[in-house]
Amino acid sequence: VEKVEDRLKEGTHVIIETLGIGQQGKQTFALYNVRVSRIDNNGKSSSGWNVLRRYSDFHTLHSLIQSKYPKLNNLCFPGKKTFNNLDSHFLEKRTKALNVYMM
Repeated sequence: VEKVEDRLKEGTHVIIETLGIGQQGKQTFALYNVRVSRIDNNGKSSSGWNVLRRYSDFHTLHSLIQSKYPKLNNLCFPGKKTFNNLDSHFLEKRTKALNVYMM
């Protein structure tokens, strides 16, 4: 599992991890765990939640951000890959890029 940690705002941490490969019908896709946690004044996790997402969910979010906030069009979003998009090395790189994007 590849993970990168960064602060969304003071006291909030978001980590995106590659969870594995999912399947729906004949379609296979990468699954990502988005872990959000609130940190209290003592530096301990006080609450949090996990959300499973596909790359397409992040892409939809990116499209919405671009349409609502044109000044943010320069955000660097990891691109699509048609072939070998489930390769472990590629998924590791994409996970790092998604973490940078979500900063």
